Amino acid sequence: MKEKILMSASALLFTAGMGIAQAGVDPKAAEAIAEAVEAADQAEEAGFIWKSTRKIIGQAKESAKKGETDKAIELADKAETQAELALQQAKKAEEIVN
Repeated sequence: MKEKILMSASALLFTAGMGIAQAGVDPKAAEAIAEAVEAADQAEEAGFIWKSTRKIIGQAKESAKKGETDKAIELADKAETQAELALQQAKKAEEIVN
């Protein structure tokens, strides 16, 4: 039940924040994209966002809109990985400076 509520909340947050109609978007894709967006926001805040990360998130959103759930999740996961690597870069840069 808790997982279902979390997925529904993620889907709602995704649709409200990202402008994708809730009907027709798989909750798993919505959750994956929401996680990628959150990670990208953190990387951007750290000043280390990669140029392609937001573009890939956009591609994931388009795939989700088309009902291409597997592709949307794959792209969202790729974008999240990029954001996580960008955060690692930010951490290493901070260590070098200090």
